[in-house]
Amino acid sequence: MCKLFSRFILLMLSFIPFSSSGQNTIGLVHNDLDSADGYVLIYPDQQGSIYLLNSCGEIVNIWEDDQSVPGNGSRLIEDGKVIRTYVDLAGGNSIFTQGGAGEHLEIKDWENNIIWQYSISSSSECMHHDIESLPNGNILVIVWESISIEEAVEAGRDTAGFGFDALWPDKVIELHPIGEDSAEVVWEWHAWDHLIQDFNPQALNYGDVGIHPELIDLNYVYTANNNRDWLHINSIDYNPELDQIMLSTPFFNELWVIDHSTTSVEAASHTGGIRGKGGDLLYRWGNPQAYRQGTTVDQKLFFNHAANWIGPGLETNDPDAGNIIVFNNRVELGVSSVDIISPPIDLDGDYFYTPNSAFEPEAYSSRYAAQIPTELYTGGQGSGQKLPNGHVLVSPGRQGRVIQIRPDSTLSWSYVLPMQDGIPISQGSEIIDPTILFQAEWIPLDDPRLEGKNLEPNGYMELNPDLTFCNSSVGLSENVDSSMTPWICVSEGQVHINNLKASSSFVIYDEIGRVVKSGNIQPVYSAISLNGMSSGNYFIALENAGPLRFSLIK
Repeated sequence: MCKLFSRFILLMLSFIPFSSSGQNTIGLVHNDLDSADGYVLIYPDQQGSIYLLNSCGEIVNIWEDDQSVPGNGSRLIEDGKVIRTYVDLAGGNSIFTQGGAGEHLEIKDWENNIIWQYSISSSSECMHHDIESLPNGNILVIVWESISIEEAVEAGRDTAGFGFDALWPDKVIELHPIGEDSAEVVWEWHAWDHLIQDFNPQALNYGDVGIHPELIDLNYVYTANNNRDWLHINSIDYNPELDQIMLSTPFFNELWVIDHSTTSVEAASHTGGIRGKGGDLLYRWGNPQAYRQGTTVDQKLFFNHAANWIGPGLETNDPDAGNIIVFNNRVELGVSSVDIISPPIDLDGDYFYTPNSAFEPEAYSSRYAAQIPTELYTGGQGSGQKLPNGHVLVSPGRQGRVIQIRPDSTLSWSYVLPMQDGIPISQGSEIIDPTILFQAEWIPLDDPRLEGKNLEPNGYMELNPDLTFCNSSVGLSENVDSSMTPWICVSEGQVHINNLKASSSFVIYDEIGRVVKSGNIQPVYSAISLNGMSSGNYFIALENAGPLRFSLIK
């Protein structure tokens, strides 16, 4: 009998077929053997609850709320807490009305108790889109700030055809939560401090845009010059090893990197910090037209979302560790992709740049897309995340689904959000208008943020769920049903195989198909040592039964 030991989590799994795919229309609709097992955190639009699902589409935890809708971003943080942005159902900010407005921040514990709240919403500023939790417990927030048209003209903005009384550039602030509803701004960066323009020689910030890629052209606009929301920064990521921040800036079709090692005073200047460049852009990529070093042919990003550094969680020899992944929404008409690039960075965290040229690389190093290119398309929202098995978790936001894609563009796992207008619907229903997902996060089985939490599944999002579709059960029970044929469990550094009807050879594979152990076992019961194997997901192929999937968590 398998028991729960302190050094290992007991994982009991029944027989798993090579592929689960059938008549389900919502929830889990596709689950191949080589998909990455783990959890997925989602924060659907048009309602206020955050869900943590397992790979069978079962609810592991829910942070419920019926008085708000998403301000887009959410994160799982330490000790099973979540941080989310939200807007009250009663209505949002009446001034900052662009898509992505967030207004409020909230931290909840695993049991859904509110432990901190804070608001950034007034006539002069409003938080929006995304947030990032830092290792020290502080929070990075993207905020619109209002600049009067007079200030904009003084700074060198061409206002012909603009027609508004204010411009909304972005700033990034770092909040240190205090008590239950207060915070201190301990660091800040303003795009407005890093401008250049060649429109008005008598105005501030006048210079040669083409030789200053570290600065932001005040007169570069996404479409016509008629939008107060100038940059529309929609994602933020932090790299603790580099102490750098990455921003996705879709109205420039670029991703930007700035230095976080500065003080707020240095961040407002062009010097200081570990990189010596103050708050100027350290790196930018996607559209060299924005700094006069390319044409439309050189543009690589198109209304991008979710720009992030890859890792941690990958194998140490994964070629993408430390690279950048970004959701590329409008690659061409009706086509989206998830692209990975290798930035030109040295061991000290400095970026190589050749003056009077575009930042490298010239193109993405890999691209994840659908076999039928239009099937991944979402004009807005969206995210991508590299997984340890080499697949990518993709949320094509406006499609209302989360999928895993292999490098060859085939599908290994698919979950359709079982909601209509933010309300759960029954299995077998057809979605008319998908409920939007801003992003999705895959979380490993052994993630320390979930340590000590009850991860037993507790129902489904959909009504009338198909209880047999996934054909797997993951539990923490000391007892198992001996009638299961065959079944396995992991404890004390061994995989125990029970109810095997005949002698068999076995081969254990890791998630990417590498053989890690092989041999022969006897019928009825055998135990195979897992010594030398690291934490992760594995498959055991048997001669007379199988395959079986198991997870080793040390």
